[in-house]
This record gives sequence, structure tokens and C-alpha cells, in this order.
Amino acid sequence: MGLSGGRPYANMGQPNQLATLLLWALLACAWGYSQERIRAAVAGLLASFLLIGIALTQSRTAWLGLIFLVVGAWIWRKLWRSKWVPWFSTGLFIIFWFYPLLLKEINILLLIDTSQSYFREPMQGELRPLAWRIFLNGVHCQPWLGYGLTEVRSVQLDSAVDFPPLFGTFAQSHNLFLDLFLWLGLPLGFFVSGAIIWRFVFFVRGVSNAKDAILVMFLGVVGIHAMLELPLHYAYFLLPTGLIIGVLNHRMGGKPLFTTPRWTLMGFLLLVSALLSIIVVDYFRVEASYQTARFELARIGTLPPGRPPEVVMLNQLREQITFMRYEPKEGMTPQELDWTQKIVSVYPSSGSIYKVAKALALNGQPVQAKLWLKRVCKVSSVEECNVIQRVWKLDSQSNPLIDAVKWPN
Repeated sequence: MGLSGGRPYANMGQPNQLATLLLWALLACAWGYSQERIRAAVAGLLASFLLIGIALTQSRTAWLGLIFLVVGAWIWRKLWRSKWVPWFSTGLFIIFWFYPLLLKEINILLLIDTSQSYFREPMQGELRPLAWRIFLNGVHCQPWLGYGLTEVRSVQLDSAVDFPPLFGTFAQSHNLFLDLFLWLGLPLGFFVSGAIIWRFVFFVRGVSNAKDAILVMFLGVVGIHAMLELPLHYAYFLLPTGLIIGVLNHRMGGKPLFTTPRWTLMGFLLLVSALLSIIVVDYFRVEASYQTARFELARIGTLPPGRPPEVVMLNQLREQITFMRYEPKEGMTPQELDWTQKIVSVYPSSGSIYKVAKALALNGQPVQAKLWLKRVCKVSSVEECNVIQRVWKLDSQSNPLIDAVKWPN
């Protein structure tokens, strides 16, 4: 079981994702009870066990999800098999808050490190509000058409010098609606966001039995998570969510807007399969080439320099690998300088930003070079920033063009 700062995440990549999966498991217990597949005692024991897992993740997102489930149990209290369901849910919720203390006492009995608190303390300088400010500024700068589906990092990079550092790059804004505004622009973003909200309200108002209530809570849990992070970027959350939306549409009398012949579905599936096949082939080529490039940069082995992979779809990754091997030099053309900046805008890192700054300094653009240097410490850790600063100082001792661009304060 993987750990992130003492917080388990199993095979889900992140504790909050494990917590959301466990909340879905709680709803599965409720489903089993409502369908008379399991008895109340069994459902209660399973729920108590799952709540231990949620407590271990220390997920504040899950706390909000639990509150939503308890509120839902009371709102739809007349639909359950027993009038005691909302009371039982509230009792489990209260017991949940004693689990952190219990887990700490168990650690003491087992002579395990007791410095770990199972109540998460607020992070020093919580990053989400700052990230949201940066991305809202990005929406303000380009409100009509947005930036595209993969350009969130470039939004952060463009605004980095005007805000405190995030000490890393964000590929998503950690809010579903803000992501939509960044990707699509305000007009289309408002339309899609409004459609999502309207449909969820339609589902809530259409609940008439316990099955519907559980399915709506299923969507609500992942929706709360999507307001704070990016669960719907993962297929293991996105596909079940889409399936439940389809089930609710059918159960609540939703009608298709239009119908198409069967051959269109078959054609669409063939097209998607062909694209997926191309992407898979491209990916394996990119993976092998990327590994070779990393060995070269680490000076491992004696093989000759590799070449960029031949790809059809994943050309952005091919360009990134090409950039990994690229060394800035004097006499670069404007097209080359523009190419380096475009690559780094898509895949920013402290090392790649340093390369762009060096290229600009060597080619008579000290103002732009200094602007890129200002971005280094905004999107990287303090340690990485210090390393780049030392490297820049060493380079400036041997090249007057680099020495002309002083490290920003």
C-alpha cells in the first residue's frame, strides 16, 4: 500500500482518490441494504470498516463528501427501508470523528511512531486558493476562446511573475468549472457548466425512491471532489460517473435528442479504435526514446545519441524529447527561439526554463531572458531554484552575454 506523507492511497495514486472510492463503497453498502441483499448489521459493520480507511487517508475532501451523504440521508429519509437510516448515518458520522484518536492509541499500543496526527493540519500556505487566483487571472486575460484542453500549465507560466510562487506546476486548476473556463473560454464554458448544474438539479428533483437517491449521492460525492481536485481526469472515475448519469437519465424518463443509424455507431467505434491504436504505438516509441534520452543526459552507457521517435499523433512528446537534447547556442534563429518557448510553455520545469533563458541571453534578448529567470522560482521547489541560480552564476563567469543578465531578486 503506497503512502503519501503517511497517508495511504493503495493503488489509486493519491489519498483523496482512495477516499472517494471508499465513499462510493459506502454507497454500495447502502445499495445492498436498500435492495435487501445484506442486512442492516452487515451494512453497518462494512460501513464502520470503510470509515476507518477514510480516516486513514486524512482526506478533507472526503469529510465534505461524508457531510453530503448525511444530509442526503435526511433529505430523502422517507425513501429508505427504515426510518432509522438517517439516524444511523448520523451516528456513524459522529463515530468517524473518534477514529483518529483511536488510531493514535493503537499506534501507541503497537509501539509505532505516534508523531503522525490523523487530523490533517492545514498546509502552510494552502496552494489551491493561490492557484485559483492565478487561473482566474488567466480566464480574465483570454476570456472568449480559452487556451485549449492541455494548456493550463502555460496559463500558470504566463501569470507566474505577478503572483507568489506555487513551487510546482499545475496541469489542471483543481476545479472542474474553472478548468472548463480555461479550456473553452467563458461563453462555451458557462454553457457547459450550466448544463452540468441543470442536469444535476434535474436528477435531485427527480428522486422518487432509494435507488435514485443513492445514484444521485454517487454523483454528488465525485462532484464535490471535482470542485477541489481532478478525479474526472481518470478513467476509473470518469467512466463509472458517465455510466451512472446514463442510468439516471433512463430511470427519470430522459429522452434522446436525436437518433442515428447503427452504422454511424460502428463507424465511430472503428475510428476511435484506429486512433487509439495509433496512440498506443506512438506511446511505446515515445517511452523508449524518452528512456534513451534520460540515459544520455545522465551519461549512462556508451551508445550514440538517439533520434526523436517517429510518431503520428503524439508529436508534442517528440518535440519535448528533441528539446531535452537541445543545447542553447549563439546564432539561433527567431524560429528556434520561438520553438523553445512553445515547448517549455507546454512542459515547464526549472531546467527547461533555464534553457530558454540561456538561449535568449545568448541571442541578444536580455529582457526576455530575465523574465524567464523570474519564472524559475515561481514554478519549482526552493531546492531546484537554488540549483538553477548556482548554475546560472557559473555560466555567467564564462560568458559575458549570460553575465549581462543578472539573477532577479
